[in-house]
Formats: sequence, C-alpha cells, structure tokens
Amino acid sequence: MRDRFVFRDGTGAHGELPPNNWPSVFGGAAWQRVVEPDGKPGQWYLHLFDSSQPDLDWQNQQVREEFHAIIRFWLDRGVDGLRVDVAHGLVKAEGLPDYDHRERMLAENNSSASPYWDQDGVHEIYRGWREVLDSYAGDDRIMVAEAWVTPSERAVLYVRGDEFHQAFNFDFLETPWDAARLRAAIADSLRANDSVGAPATWVLSNHDVTRHTTRLGNPPGSGTQMVTPGDPVLGLRRARAATLLMLGLPGSAYIYQGEELGLPDVTDLPDEVRADPSFHRAAGQEGFRDGCRVPIPWSGTSQPYGF
Repeated sequence: MRDRFVFRDGTGAHGELPPNNWPSVFGGAAWQRVVEPDGKPGQWYLHLFDSSQPDLDWQNQQVREEFHAIIRFWLDRGVDGLRVDVAHGLVKAEGLPDYDHRERMLAENNSSASPYWDQDGVHEIYRGWREVLDSYAGDDRIMVAEAWVTPSERAVLYVRGDEFHQAFNFDFLETPWDAARLRAAIADSLRANDSVGAPATWVLSNHDVTRHTTRLGNPPGSGTQMVTPGDPVLGLRRARAATLLMLGLPGSAYIYQGEELGLPDVTDLPDEVRADPSFHRAAGQEGFRDGCRVPIPWSGTSQPYGF
C-alpha cells in the first residue's frame, strides 16, 4: 500500500528532517512523518496540500489502473465528465530535488521549472484517461482541467486533441481591470488555443479567488485574493461589464455559483468560522478563500437567507 504514495526516508542524522525543502500550498512543509507500528518515527510522506491528502505516486502502475477503474465507475453511472483539480500537479521531477522558489497559492509561475508543477509526464496520464472516455459511445463526455500553468504555450498542451477537452483560462481571470491588458490576454488566449485546435474558455471567479464583484471594486493590481470590500458600487458595475465581455467572446464561459447573482465576497468573516486550511497554517499566502465559499442565498432578503 505504501508504494502507492510518495514515501521517502528523511534527512539528517536520524532521518528527523524532511526529504527536501518543498512547501505545502496550505503552509508549512509538504512532508509528514509517520509513526511505525513499533511506535518509532518512520518515513515521511509527501502532501503538496493538506496532510490528510497524501500525494499519489503516479509512477506506480496500480495507481494508474485504479484511476481508470474509478473513471469507468462514474461514466457507467452516466456522469457527463470530469473536472480535474490541480491537473498540473500529479507528476514530480525525478529525484525530488530541492526547490528554492517560495510558492504562493497556485498563482505564480507554475511552469515546468518547478519540480512538482507541470511536469511533462502528466500528459501521458491524461492521454490514458481520454482513451477511457473515448471508449464510450457518443461524444458528450468531457474532461476539464484546472491547471494554473504559464505561459499559455504550456497551458494549451493540456487541451491537445488526445487530452482534455477544455481547461480553465486563469490568465484571463488574473488580468487586471485594464482595457489594453484585457485585450492582450484575450488575443493571447485565442492564439494559443488555435495553435492546438482547442476552443478557448473564459472564467472570472472560482472557489480559490475573491469574487470579481469584490475584486474589481479594488484598485487594479490588488491581486486575486483579498479581504478588503473596496467600492461595492464600482465593483458591481465593472463585474457586469466584465461578464458582458466574457459572454461575448468565442468559446465557453464558466460561471461560478452565485456569480449570476452578482454576489460579492464576504469580507468580514470572524476568524473562528474560517475553514480554509491555508488560513490556519498561514505560511506563504494570504489564505482568505472562505469569503468566496459562503453559501449562496436561497430565501429571504436578510441573513441568514434560510440557512
């Protein structure tokens, strides 16, 4: 069982230090040491995210076969497809070398220069998944990649004809409120997708960033994660304009729940109700994603809207 995950001996005189210096996206080290059945400290396992989410070892053929079985399980039950979270994070560089760059929340240069993001080996895995989808009759099942990858030439490798059908366009999401830069981002997205014969996609908000109604009410360049409410009137005006622009572009638009209502982020959550693990571990990123994950209002005109 252990060889299905990334286990390594520790460093230091007695293995008391992690195998390398990789940080977890949620803060702290990306390694957790286990206690062996005899009660002694043992090896370390890799978790690029939470310690309850150990990274699988995709070099293990059993892991690959198990995922093919999982995909078939859901396709047999009629699902329309798969959204693959952190699609660029499955494969790690040979030897798991140290990496000195301090990653922020999936928002900086997640290129193949990193030993754990966007490694070329991920594409072989997804070609296998696509073969599973294509083995079913009809063409109405799709795979969508959540891949924070730059530059666009690397990002569109995920949507070649034998891999994903679509991938979220995070370059567009991260572009500041500036007409020239938005135009450039749109043109670059269309050019890059055309180079592999894939349709473009457009996205303005999701569960990892401040909702664009709030984001656009703050000064351009404030970033995609913030806790300041900004100017709500200006934010809503800009959000409507941005959505109108997005829905007029060729390709597919992805709408985050509540976006159709123009919902803003909740920026005044008390610390005791926050659930984002990156907030509690607080290392290397803002950790304020709870505000965009507050449930959408279902009834009434005042809090708690039926919840």
